[in-house]
Amino acid sequence: MANNEEQNFAQLYEDSLKKLQEGTVVEGTVINIIGDEIFVDLGYKADGIVPRDEFSYKDEKASDKYKAGDKIEAYILRMNDGRGNVLLSTKRLQTKQLREEFENNVKNEKPVEAKVTDVVNGGVIATCGNIKIFVPQTQLAKKVTDLVEYRGKNLALKVIEYNPEKRKIVGSERKLANEERQKQ
Repeated sequence: MANNEEQNFAQLYEDSLKKLQEGTVVEGTVINIIGDEIFVDLGYKADGIVPRDEFSYKDEKASDKYKAGDKIEAYILRMNDGRGNVLLSTKRLQTKQLREEFENNVKNEKPVEAKVTDVVNGGVIATCGNIKIFVPQTQLAKKVTDLVEYRGKNLALKVIEYNPEKRKIVGSERKLANEERQKQ
């Protein structure tokens, strides 16, 4: 009889656990932060771990953003990281959300905010989250000879060409400024 009860208990325990799958988003509770790793209770037979390189694009510290007991959403990279834990990424989830928001803005022809990070031959590269947008020199609002003065500036851009397959995104500050002038 005891063996049957143990089987029933084991089955009930197994059924009570969440079913997790790689490539999906899961919510959990931060258990602890040790060094640069965030340990997460997923309601699963193994805990989740968000390592430093899957936490943020910025130089944020995990302990500055989270503490034990906080809810956290993350993308499941692997069900077993080699140490028996579920490997998670908040960075990939953030990337997915930023891309969806960016694509929605492009589809609805809304302007996007981007910061100029690089000066290249013929224009500048601006980033919106982690999405790189090329802005040709002819599409900048002001005519300048030295593009270096744009580095670090925030620009409001209209996306004039978007081809995700070729990873080609072209923005225009000038076109957006012209549209704003016409509205006024």
